[in-house]
Amino acid sequence: MTDTARIRATTQLHKTPAANAQISESLGAGTPVEILEDQGNWLHVKEVQSTHAIPGWAQREALAFPPPNGTDIFSSVMLANKESYASLFASAKTKDTLAWKDAPGLEKPDWIPQVRWGKISAGEQQSIKDSIRNFFQSHQDKWETWLAKIRDEGREEDANVDEWLAAVQGGRDVWTVRAEQIYPEPSTQKNGLGWANVNDIMRWTGKVQRNDQETKYKLWYEVSMLKSGRMLNGWYKADLIEPYIFPTESTDTTIAANQETQFDLTKPILRHPADQEIEDAIAAKRAAYQYIDIFNVLGIHKIHHNLCGEFCAATLAGVDIIPFLNQWKDSYADAEKIIRNNLPTGLGDIKSMLSLFNLPHEEFRYTPSITPVSPVRLLKLLEEGKKVFWGVAIFKSNGKLSGTVSNSSTTRHWIVLEDLIPVGNNGWVRIYNPFRNREEVYTYDWFIQSVGQFGIGLLVDKA
Repeated sequence: MTDTARIRATTQLHKTPAANAQISESLGAGTPVEILEDQGNWLHVKEVQSTHAIPGWAQREALAFPPPNGTDIFSSVMLANKESYASLFASAKTKDTLAWKDAPGLEKPDWIPQVRWGKISAGEQQSIKDSIRNFFQSHQDKWETWLAKIRDEGREEDANVDEWLAAVQGGRDVWTVRAEQIYPEPSTQKNGLGWANVNDIMRWTGKVQRNDQETKYKLWYEVSMLKSGRMLNGWYKADLIEPYIFPTESTDTTIAANQETQFDLTKPILRHPADQEIEDAIAAKRAAYQYIDIFNVLGIHKIHHNLCGEFCAATLAGVDIIPFLNQWKDSYADAEKIIRNNLPTGLGDIKSMLSLFNLPHEEFRYTPSITPVSPVRLLKLLEEGKKVFWGVAIFKSNGKLSGTVSNSSTTRHWIVLEDLIPVGNNGWVRIYNPFRNREEVYTYDWFIQSVGQFGIGLLVDKA
């Protein structure tokens, strides 16, 4: 019996295993619980992280359970650098998978970014390709049955491998990147059954339907969720759904100590500026190590307090900050005014810096209701060789990301998103923060709350 689980959505615990029994406790979505007793449809549970938790009975449908060991169908390949790499991505489009499978020579799989494939040795590349061949051979019957189904539905172009995997495994736990209703049919034409929020954990059955009558959200997933004692069975907009990656004891974002163990910060991803002026700022015990003397740029002693954008650009370019400022000053009309007058930089200024070093870039905005992001979606960009040059809110006193706090103690600031580990409907992010010229780790939620106050940035190609 599984001894831990997570609450799917707001749930009332009962004193006895019956729907009409007295309520003993109410728990929110995502709350970790320990299972004390299993009576089939009812489980006796207790919140894990509260010292004064009141145990009670919950319906099985109200709980999300860790996936059992050995359920991974797609084998992974261990690379020489000890990194584990999936042979077949669940997000791979079916049409791309078929095209690769049927192509002579079976070269690089389309779903693996070239920036990653190029770093894999020839022998390891062959191991990945062999692993994919073995996958098709060992699951050929189930694969062909599913493939025939999506062809009958006319969905071979938009279907992905994850649909097949979810169907084979009997469903998948998922979450939504923004609040939306569950509908009785794959359409918005009828009233919704109830709302799913970003903290809720829905169960996707693996069933998919396409509705071309919808103007925007044409692909729909069949989902279920018990919320406040009411079972919601219906359809959800597929574009808003992400996989729920069950937290472990070592990755759980609610355990503060895990923040120190997710990334090896002794090995920086990008080269940080290493000027003597930065060492001088540290020795002078200035609040920020980006508060440097720009004498070697302007010929006058002046401490600049708004160089976060310049530090980030120099880091992406892999150069020191003083040579960078001199080169930028000589090539961009507004640069000297910005440097001389202690001015902050806007998006146009940042673009001029990146263009100076021929770093391809494009605007990238986060607006939750229009262009939502998620840990998985951002990780895909990073795996393609991108870095995100993003505006965030920080505390003026220590440069730490401020989350939702927005007052006179906070200010706008540029950072670079370097790496990310999805966990549950949250995760861990690794950023370069020029305030103290170092890498820092935050939970994804805290990070995206800090981003959300500005939402503007650039995708920078570092492939």
